[in-house]
Order: sequence, then structure tokens, then C-alpha cells
Amino acid sequence: ENFMPSIGTSSYLKSPDGPGIREDSGVELGSEVSFYYDPMLSKLCAWGSNRDEAIFRMKRGLKEYQISGVQTTIPFCLLVLDHKDFRNGSYSTDFVGKQLNRLLESEFNTEPIAALAAALIVHHQRENSEVIVRQSKKSNWKLNSLKLR
Repeated sequence: ENFMPSIGTSSYLKSPDGPGIREDSGVELGSEVSFYYDPMLSKLCAWGSNRDEAIFRMKRGLKEYQISGVQTTIPFCLLVLDHKDFRNGSYSTDFVGKQLNRLLESEFNTEPIAALAAALIVHHQRENSEVIVRQSKKSNWKLNSLKLR
């Protein structure tokens, strides 16, 4: 919340690696993060032969970075890297201040998720419902046709 430190203990940690990736970290498995801890536990650096390659490597590194037990800004960083203004280099030092609400709205757009959930519920109900048709022996009708004698 508001980029404040997340209190907890790192219960799982897998750092990214590969070409064009460097991690500078002060956290290791089992590290306890208190409220008084420096909020920047780790810094991930990426570089490439051009801007697009560096952004691609950074996104890959952020997606490979796995840490449990504390919250991170990794999802937010991925949103920034995908923003059109950031991608084309037309941003300034107040980018986050100006774009924060739009970035968070795009992260929490639940309409597609709600539509998918509704479709899955309907599909599940149809797959698991049994259609029971009972026919009286006294009827002259068969299902979908006239009973022949």
C-alpha cells in the first residue's frame, strides 16, 4: 500500500538470472522484514543493446523473480513497463504521480474476470444438470413423437 514496506518473512525466494540481468539484494530466504527496514530489499537491473531489449529483459527478470512472505512492487513495475508512454520514452519524473490511478485501474479491471466466471458457472451447471423426463404409461405420446400402437 502506497509503496510502504511489507512486513513479513521471506518464505520462498528465487532470483532471476540470465543475460542482461543483475540483482543487488539484501534479502535471502528466511529474512525478516520489519516495519523499520529499508523498503528497497532488492534492486533488479536490466540492460540490452537497445531500449526494447532492455525492457524485454527487465520484464522477463521480474516475471522470473519469485518471493513469498512479503509483498513486492513487481506487479506495479510490470504495469509501468507495459504502459505506452513508458514504452515510447515519453515520460518524466512525475510519471507515477500522473499515471498511478490509470495503472492501478488497469490492474484491477475485473469485468473480463467476472464475465469468464459467469460463463464457467453456466457451463458447469449445464454439464452437471440431469434432465429427467418422466412419462406416464397411460400416455399416447412418446417423447417427441406420437405413440404407435
